[in-house]
Amino acid sequence: MISENTYAIKSVQPKSELKIPERGNTMIAGSTDYIVKLKPDGTVVACGNNDYGQCNVEDWTDIVQIAVGYSHTVGLKKDGTVVAVGDNRYGQCIVRDWKDIVQISAHHCSTIGLKKDGTVVAVGGFVGDVSGWSDIVQVSAGYDHISGLKKDGTVVVAEYLSSRTYSIENWTDIVQVPSGYSHTAGLKSDGTVGALPVIESLPIT
Repeated sequence: MISENTYAIKSVQPKSELKIPERGNTMIAGSTDYIVKLKPDGTVVACGNNDYGQCNVEDWTDIVQIAVGYSHTVGLKKDGTVVAVGDNRYGQCIVRDWKDIVQISAHHCSTIGLKKDGTVVAVGGFVGDVSGWSDIVQVSAGYDHISGLKKDGTVVVAEYLSSRTYSIENWTDIVQVPSGYSHTAGLKSDGTVGALPVIESLPIT
């Protein structure tokens, strides 16, 4: 486990009452140079850079959630299957066989899927090992790490470069786990927020 004594968790109290967001449809998702919108009727529109075909979503239907990486777009359909378009150089769009998915996340060149049984699937580059994860209720992809919120309110992280999977010690009562380029954040049920840097990051070349 990663200890709070090793990486200090900085918490902040909101100035006003914080309404905890419910997990559900992602209505708008954006990357560095394109944006995607999920419409109420389950169709999707996109605009911006389309060099890899990441905006070719005009034929998508029955979508309930969207996610974007650097140059690929992912859609979760209401039947639990997943569609993806765009850059596939790392295999991040190979999701055709995914079933029983309830939530998706994407980053740079990875795609993550949470299954209804609480397990996690992942494809693409810089993907940590999530094969042993269970009891997960939310997933979040960072640049070279994946964060998972467990149903007991704790958080697990899988890193790519270090090949480590660990729990974040002293993180309890977490209700949401967004991931950034090289960090994981945790929103607690009382409205406070913790943040933890990922130990390993890609070398600058």
